[in-house]
Amino acid sequence: MIVSLDAEVRRGSELHILCQVPVEQRIERLRDGGFDAAELKNLSLVHHVGNSANRKTLEALPIDRFTSVIITADQAHEDDVMASDSHTLATLLLVRDIQRVLGVHNA
Repeated sequence: MIVSLDAEVRRGSELHILCQVPVEQRIERLRDGGFDAAELKNLSLVHHVGNSANRKTLEALPIDRFTSVIITADQAHEDDVMASDSHTLATLLLVRDIQRVLGVHNA
């Protein structure tokens, strides 16, 4: 998905990634999957660590600068579909509310 985004965005774009996996471990997992951030042409990755269903964590992100938000399922909940869906929905509702409070207009 990151490589596909890189091909579609303007040079200088940022992809902010928020998850609970520590950054070094996350980078290692990406490398193990065959991903090399050095090959990105248009995107730079910005890593954040935290729970996406936590309002304070989300409020620490520069959401007012984001042009798009993609919420994916959390691998930590992959064995429990209901928990995964609940976490994803909670994240969506929090992001939308933070955008509303910040006056960010959604497409």
